[in-house]
Amino acid sequence: MSCEICGWSAALVSMLAFGTFGVPIKSDVARSVDIDPLVFQTYKTTMCFLTSWLLLLHPEVQNIQFTWWGVVSGLFWVPGGWGTVFAIKTAGLAVGIGVGS
Repeated sequence: MSCEICGWSAALVSMLAFGTFGVPIKSDVARSVDIDPLVFQTYKTTMCFLTSWLLLLHPEVQNIQFTWWGVVSGLFWVPGGWGTVFAIKTAGLAVGIGVGS
């Protein structure tokens, strides 16, 4: 498979996955128990952390180095995600995802 096809495939999957993560937030069950936005952000962060380890299974990944930019990114990830979840709960899925992006 060429790199171009691989890139377009990754973009399509990312578009679908990112655009649908907020759907459970608007479900009747989630609204009936009024789950805190930080709880949903914790679910999202945990799944991102767990699935990121799949990157190590790729044969071309050989040398991963720690950088403090990852820590800085994490400091923005949690409040930004919390705000996106809060926006989805209050303004709706289309507006919330648009604001969070």
